[in-house]
Amino acid sequence: MDFKKTTGIIVYLHSLRHLRALNEFGQIQFVSKKLRYVVLYVDEDKKDQIIAKLNSEKFVKEVIESHFGELLKDVTGKKVFVDQDFDDTDE
Repeated sequence: MDFKKTTGIIVYLHSLRHLRALNEFGQIQFVSKKLRYVVLYVDEDKKDQIIAKLNSEKFVKEVIESHFGELLKDVTGKKVFVDQDFDDTDE
């Protein structure tokens, strides 16, 4: 199976009434009713075109690209801090 690379876009809305209109731009992953934003996953190839289309919509307040793909994915393990002395006595 070939998987398309996707990236996340955070879309801040003036109102959640237009939530269904965002289905045409990508897959809705998360909706915050209190803060009125939506996390969309879109194809990485079409990301710039979709951001331009979203910015032109009247119900969109702001569009931010997710930086999740830029994070380090290598986890080396726990570091144990043995050098520190944790005494509670007042001497």
